Amino acid sequence: MPLNTQTRAAIADYLYKVVSRYVEEHRAVTGEKPFHVRLLPILAEVRFSERSFSTRSGSWFQQIAKIVASQFHAEAHSNFLVEGRIQPAAAAHIEQITEEMDHGRPKRKPNRDGDIKEVLTVQSPGGADKSVRSDLFVLRHDKSEMYFEMKTPGPNKGQCKKMKQDILLIAALRKGHSAQAYAAAAYNPYGDGKPYTHGYARQFLDIGRDMLIGREFWTLLGDSRTYDDLLDISTDVGERIKVLLETPK
Repeated sequence: MPLNTQTRAAIADYLYKVVSRYVEEHRAVTGEKPFHVRLLPILAEVRFSERSFSTRSGSWFQQIAKIVASQFHAEAHSNFLVEGRIQPAAAAHIEQITEEMDHGRPKRKPNRDGDIKEVLTVQSPGGADKSVRSDLFVLRHDKSEMYFEMKTPGPNKGQCKKMKQDILLIAALRKGHSAQAYAAAAYNPYGDGKPYTHGYARQFLDIGRDMLIGREFWTLLGDSRTYDDLLDISTDVGERIKVLLETPK
């Protein structure tokens, strides 16, 4: 099922608003760039770095994910606080697993099923109060739960380690419920359908199972057409942004 008209309009309107604001904030106001102006006259008017754009777009993708999830599922909430209790043994085992991945000799390899099973084996009702914040919570129509922590496609080592810890923590806090937690990135920087080879992510996360990249993330959140629909919407918004750039300040 494609994104419906309402969803497409909501995403397009949101993207145009945030990207046009970004463009206006980063338009060059001082400094001559004679070669830039001649080689790329449109882009030369906007001063931005890949890092700044990726950082800002991360929050955009979170909002887009919520809009998509709202069409396909019963509920979708951003910045969702997951609360529960965890036994000290389970908390300690989460720390042990990620430390073995970080400093083990040899380093432990991530295995989603095995890692979660180990934590749940030592988790039982009661324990200490604990909470973790999820970028996106989705309640499906069958009442099962999905939690996503969304990062840029090149997360640093600390972020990858924490994402694994949070996946295991949510599994413990929601034991007895049909709940799955994931790390996610909106696109694959190595190319759609190509292996995701980011070293830190592979060190801590079971790629394709703990961490969903690009098309597989959007397919789980929506359906098999969602990723391509979003590319089409982005193309349309890009044309509108081009008009904005061609308009004198």
